Amino acid sequence: MGDEELRGFKLRFEAITAGLGDDFFLYEHDAAGVFVFLSASVTACLGWTPEEFKKHYTTYLTDHPVNREVVAKTEGSLAGVQQEPYPVEVLHKDGSARWLEVYEVPVLGPDGKAASVIGIARDRTKSRRAETELLEVRAAVEQAQDALAIARLDGTVRFANAAWGRLHGNDPRDLIGKHLSMFHTAEQMKREVTPFIEAVIRSGSHSGEVGHVHRDGTIVPTWMSASLFITPDGKPDGLVAQARDLRAARARDSLLRELLEASQLRHQTGEF
Repeated sequence: MGDEELRGFKLRFEAITAGLGDDFFLYEHDAAGVFVFLSASVTACLGWTPEEFKKHYTTYLTDHPVNREVVAKTEGSLAGVQQEPYPVEVLHKDGSARWLEVYEVPVLGPDGKAASVIGIARDRTKSRRAETELLEVRAAVEQAQDALAIARLDGTVRFANAAWGRLHGNDPRDLIGKHLSMFHTAEQMKREVTPFIEAVIRSGSHSGEVGHVHRDGTIVPTWMSASLFITPDGKPDGLVAQARDLRAARARDSLLRELLEASQLRHQTGEF
């Protein structure tokens, strides 16, 4: 790519980024890794003016482990090898960390070696935070003691956590796409489950005792709480259910009753 062609490319890209908003900026660094060009939109993304940003690219890298791969990929670009898009965590001028997704293209000189590298950077901080929060929520759900599941309105299972799998003696991954009727006897479906689901659809949420069937045939009493799963546009798209195994609590209650009855009997017979 000649100098005139390169200048034309930069001008066209700056015009495009101006229309896209504040999420993209164009950069070029020389064969030593020092920025020599930045589009004006770098200020909106990272706070620095284009002139302030003209330092070695490592100046702005945080100590996040992902940046070890960033150095390797950038050095690969400087060696003239095309790289796949990659994430990088960099410092904003205010000291905060920002996530960028970078796509780089080596610009080869007459000798076939990389004279510079042109890159397009997109601010992915918001989406990266959302992904992190989603992973944290998913980890919390997976580690929850209560059984949690999401089903479509037709009863097809969309998600089941580890506790739901243990409650029924299944690997939760094997339950995706199955019908919730596999967790209940025909009698339970008729007398407990169907009325329960109808109540959830009617009022938005419902709770009560519902029997479940373990894979080994054991009947498991649970306290169920469920609510409608509502999409962002306000439409009901399924059920979110929580089931708490009542067997341990009932065993404790039974033992307590036995102890109380034994105590009362001893008192009546004068054993105290």
